[in-house]
This record gives sequence, structure tokens and C-alpha cells, in this order.
Amino acid sequence: MSIILRLKPGENQNSLLKRFKYQVKNELVIEEARARMAYVKPSQVKQEKLKEKKRKIREFKRELDKV
Repeated sequence: MSIILRLKPGENQNSLLKRFKYQVKNELVIEEARARMAYVKPSQVKQEKLKEKKRKIREFKRELDKV
């Protein structure tokens, strides 16, 4: 998950920095680093996944009700 950027010909450093920030955001580097700062028990991970599934099902049902 390394991000390697090279300065393109005629490109200034500001646009390179902008591309770097965009790639960091897309690859979720910061979110992963924050998640690794503290240990999360496996049972808690399962619970969060289940909660997310239920939320998605609820949203899907709402969309079906609208149609």
C-alpha cells in the first residue's frame, strides 16, 4: 500500500502534492492508521459488521418502499 508519485514534466510541486493527497484519501491510508491505533477485539469487529449489514438492509428496504 505504498504511494509512489513522480513529478511529471512541466508539473509544479503544488499539483504533485494535490495528487498525493487525492491518492492518500482514495486508498484510505489515514482511516487504516486510525483503526490500527487501538486494538479492537474480534467480537467487536463482528458486531460492527453485523450492525453495518443491518443498516444497509434498512436503507435498501427504504429504497424499495419509495418505488
